[in-house]
This record gives sequence, C-alpha cells and structure tokens, in this order.
Amino acid sequence: MTITHPLTTITAVLCAHTAAAREPEHPGTGPIQGSVRIVLDGLICEDGREERYSDPDRALLHYAFDHYAAWRRRLPACAALLSGPGAFSENLSSLGITENTLCIGDVLKVGAATVQVTSGRIACSTMNGRFGSDRMAPTMHRLSRTGWFYRVLGEGDVRSGDALFLLERPNPRWSIARVGAAIYRGEMDPEALETLAGLKGMSSEWRQLFEQRGTTGALEGTY
Repeated sequence: MTITHPLTTITAVLCAHTAAAREPEHPGTGPIQGSVRIVLDGLICEDGREERYSDPDRALLHYAFDHYAAWRRRLPACAALLSGPGAFSENLSSLGITENTLCIGDVLKVGAATVQVTSGRIACSTMNGRFGSDRMAPTMHRLSRTGWFYRVLGEGDVRSGDALFLLERPNPRWSIARVGAAIYRGEMDPEALETLAGLKGMSSEWRQLFEQRGTTGALEGTY
C-alpha cells in the first residue's frame, strides 16, 4: 500500500511514570514532553524509565480522545479526570480514528515505529473503580469505546504531533468494534467463529477465545 496521507496525528504520548499520572485526582497515564522510544514490549519513557509488558500483543494501548466529551457528559463527577488524555491508561492519544475506523490486523506507521492492531481492550474492574461505577467496563464494551492494543513490528521514536499512516489492511471488513462486538455480545455461530479465529494479525488471546467457543459451544464469561 502506498502512503499518501496520514490518518491522523498523535496528540499525546503517555506513560504511567509521569508526574501527572501520580496525582491522586489523575490516575492512569500522563503526557510526555519530547520523544519516546517504542520497543517490542512497550515504551522507554522520559529519563530512560521503562514501561514493558509481558504480552507483546498488548505492547501499547491507544485510546481515541474523540470519546472523552461523551464520557464527560455521561460521568459529570469525573470531569476533572476526563479533562485530558490518560484516564484510560492509554499510551497513545489522537483525534479522528476510533474502534469503528480501524480494523484488526491494520499495520500502521506511528512516528518512526511500525505497529499492528491486535485486539480491542477487554475492560476490567480497574475501570469500574477509577470511574466509580460498576457498569463502566460493560458500558465501554457496549458502546465500543474500549481502546485498542498494538504489537510492535518495528521499533522507533514517537512524539506528540507525529503522523499516523495506514500501511496495510488485511481485514477490511473487520473493524475493532465489529470483532469486539462478537466477543462482548456472545457470537456463537460456528461459521462466524471460524472466520474470526482466522483473522490475520489478531492477538493470540482473542484467537484462542474464538477457537474455544467453536470447540466447546459455550461462552467463556460475561462482559
């Protein structure tokens, strides 16, 4: 695929180590000034501090800042927390791309790094506690406002203002939102499960989930 124009620009690169992230009223991640190194299992943040993760399919979390205004309307008590990016512990923030516009398996150029969309996020009780609602995680799933994970295909530096380009799209019919809905809403059709399990670039966790449903004929839990 020829690169012609960026999908969007990165508006913030964030780490949990930053001062903003340590303030009690702003749990999550905080923005970094300057360049950050994207590596195969996470980030090397400011002052050389590292954020590394055990699952390479979830090396980075991207969350659309597009969703924040709607969350502020729904959760007015959390307006301060939602005043800037980082409330969802994201590493990358942007405007103009969401779970509905990116697809599982998309390969993207982010700054000097190359990454691949592997899965949406399955939100957990951390989000419920952070936002003071035991319905927060299910609502994130229902509204397809989960954020999404990347695996890193090529290391490189990134900073706020860098462009994000689409390089490859192997699964154009399977947006993050569509595949996520199959998980959260309990897709059990055998043919659909076989197709989903075979999506190129998808995380091993989601692939195994669809394979297990196809084998057992049972749901693994509720979302």
